Amino acid sequence: MGRMGKKIQNLKSKIWRIEGIGRHRISRVGDVGYDKLGVDLLTIITVTQKYRAQIYVTLRPSVLDPAGTAVRSGLEHMGYGNVEQLRIGKYIELTLTAKDEDEAKQQLDRICDQVLANPVIENYRFDIKELVALSA
Repeated sequence: MGRMGKKIQNLKSKIWRIEGIGRHRISRVGDVGYDKLGVDLLTIITVTQKYRAQIYVTLRPSVLDPAGTAVRSGLEHMGYGNVEQLRIGKYIELTLTAKDEDEAKQQLDRICDQVLANPVIENYRFDIKELVALSA
């Protein structure tokens, strides 16, 4: 590797060590090259934002909920006879990075549909909020 190759490798490793700039985080750095005069050029930087999602997974109304029925029965035996209906669901929080909110919503939709919920018997919804990095 020549002298210019070492400079480029050095520059790449320095760029990868960047943790954050303001409220954005650098997630991927493209190729670093140099022009005919030997001047280093940074060609691609993709800036991403961090989002927090709150996901709610519930059984479809047409699906029986034996766990909910058992908990309701237990509450009734404990003296809480005023509880008329109870259904059990899941609550999930996750943090992800994406270039914008639309991409984050698309990713969350795929995650919920493929992993977190069974679309045959469960519904899901999510709330998403952009996280702002605190500067030191």
